[in-house]
Amino acid sequence: MNLKKPTAMLLGFLLLLLAFSTFCVAEVQPDSVADDLQAVSNAFEEAFGAVLAAEQAGANVTVLLVRLNRAGDLLASAEVAYRRGDAGAAAERADAAFQIAVEVRADAVGAEEAALGAYQNALWFNSLFSVTGGVVFVVVLFFTWQRVKQRHFGKLCCEKPEVVGQ
Repeated sequence: MNLKKPTAMLLGFLLLLLAFSTFCVAEVQPDSVADDLQAVSNAFEEAFGAVLAAEQAGANVTVLLVRLNRAGDLLASAEVAYRRGDAGAAAERADAAFQIAVEVRADAVGAEEAALGAYQNALWFNSLFSVTGGVVFVVVLFFTWQRVKQRHFGKLCCEKPEVVGQ
């Protein structure tokens, strides 16, 4: 019996400590939300730059722009919630916008690399095709010239020269 009472008190103390710690963790500091909004804004700018670079490389960025637009909407909604004083909603929306912006940036970098790889492959293919076509053209032209030259000189050798009198 003596062992049950201290165990119960220890268990009660741990539950009380757990209850207070969850209140402290759940509370959102307004300064941290402002920092989060700035971090999301920076991540959004980086994602936009990556999408722009992917588009300039020739990648199809339509889906990325739709997702980036969604992140921008969430960021704007988070800023509005922060100005209204709803730090919890602002933090939640900012976190969602940050996740989307990070994913869009990663996808944009991958799309840019794929587009540049496809461009380089097309360049090599076109260069090889052009060189091969040029070599084939010169070889065919050479053999055609040899054949024409043989026929023409053959006709000249077989004909008798005519003397034109005055």
